[in-house]
Amino acid sequence: MGICASAHVDSSSSRGESKGRGKSNGDGGEDDEERKRKRGELENIGSMLAAELLQSAGSGKLDLSHDRKGKKIKFSAVVFNQLVGALSAALGVCSWEQISDGNQTWYYDKATGETTWQRPEEYREDVHTLDIANHQVGDECAPAIGKLCTPKLINRLTLIELNLSHNKLGKASCDCIASSMYMPGCSLQKLRLCDNAIGDQGARSLAIAIQSGVAKIHALYLDRCKVGNEGASSLSDNIRGDISLRILSLSGNRMIRNEGALALAQGEAFTILQDLYLSGTKIGDEGACSIAEALTKPVCSLRTLSLSGCNIHDKGGEALSSKMSA
Repeated sequence: MGICASAHVDSSSSRGESKGRGKSNGDGGEDDEERKRKRGELENIGSMLAAELLQSAGSGKLDLSHDRKGKKIKFSAVVFNQLVGALSAALGVCSWEQISDGNQTWYYDKATGETTWQRPEEYREDVHTLDIANHQVGDECAPAIGKLCTPKLINRLTLIELNLSHNKLGKASCDCIASSMYMPGCSLQKLRLCDNAIGDQGARSLAIAIQSGVAKIHALYLDRCKVGNEGASSLSDNIRGDISLRILSLSGNRMIRNEGALALAQGEAFTILQDLYLSGTKIGDEGACSIAEALTKPVCSLRTLSLSGCNIHDKGGEALSSKMSA
């Protein structure tokens, strides 16, 4: 066992729209025209970004956290929503399919019946990996996030891995993601939500969906997500049976203490998970002793356990050492 220069697209035009609503020329016509103009600008921004980012998509990966030159980009909530809509439209218009018989590969246009040996410029691979981290858009974008996660709602988007870290997401966004896990065809396997404020209720929503939903979640990363003992307990309650989860990371959640460690140790987590990360939590000696006992279970499946930066002292450390060397 192992112990193991930002381009910021802001919403200034949206804020200007909001401020302008109180002004009127008497018949409201000027305000309506201004709002239409600003809305059109935002739609154009979303469409341009979608086209730019789709050009950089390759091998089934789409990075909405960096531009084509690798620089970080940051969207406002308004532009984020517009971008999702533009991506849906851009991916939806592609009618080319790649066909292979094992020896040869060609392309077929479902709309026209045309075939070609050369890859058409309009062809788009199915997107399996989506990185949309670091925008800090909040739950205002929960419906858009739900749209991204809903299987087959957006053509060519069949998510296996999704990174939504550092977006100021809360329970509403977790509920949208969790709802998608119950839908037939959901293929999501790896979910990263680090550095969000999902809390215990968000963790509970995800835990229940992972247990009873269609999606076969293999890895869940909830580092620094304000998850506490209650959230750890909810996760433990739902890590059971034939669940697919093998990697769980709760590092940096300072509200997870001995009670959370005890809940994880007493459940089936240690007989199902392969990698468990609890670094930087407030687990102390009592929690370490509970974990040590769980390590002696006949069918303990853990290969990686991380407890660095916890409040574990000599008593807890000795308990862990003795059980791991037994």
